[in-house]
Amino acid sequence: MTALEDRIQRWEENIAIQELKFEYGRLIDAGLAGREDWPQPAFLDQFTDDAVWEANVHGRFEGKDAIRDFFTSVSEPVTFSLHFMMNPTIVCEPPFDDASGRWLSIETLTIDDEAVWLTTDYNDVYTKQSGRWQFRHTRAEIFFMTPYDTGWVKEQFMGGASG
Repeated sequence: MTALEDRIQRWEENIAIQELKFEYGRLIDAGLAGREDWPQPAFLDQFTDDAVWEANVHGRFEGKDAIRDFFTSVSEPVTFSLHFMMNPTIVCEPPFDDASGRWLSIETLTIDDEAVWLTTDYNDVYTKQSGRWQFRHTRAEIFFMTPYDTGWVKEQFMGGASG
């Protein structure tokens, strides 16, 4: 592979991983809004069979079944969400079948009829299987989850959760 081919491949993989993460947020938002078949198969298909999803305030969930059960359990009081995924840093080296990424996210939510701010630092490990990128491990560090009108200075984590 020439240096130019390597740069183009790196760019293409970076874009594909960004699309995976943007779709992750979009599918969560659509699923929570519609409540039908949530979490959707398309959302769960973003993860490898042995994937891990974990967060400082929620715990660790291993495998698609555990990830599905977690997202089902936390979605009950949520009637709206909108994920803003930003500031990606993606590292993908030849042979371009594994990568890592870091993202910041601001999320606006409605939980139990209350407007909520949530911010997350995502650290992901990806793997490419059958030509498609998937999450192998997602670690979400939640900085705050606070009522909109209270703010994170007065109440960093609502409902008794702690970081």
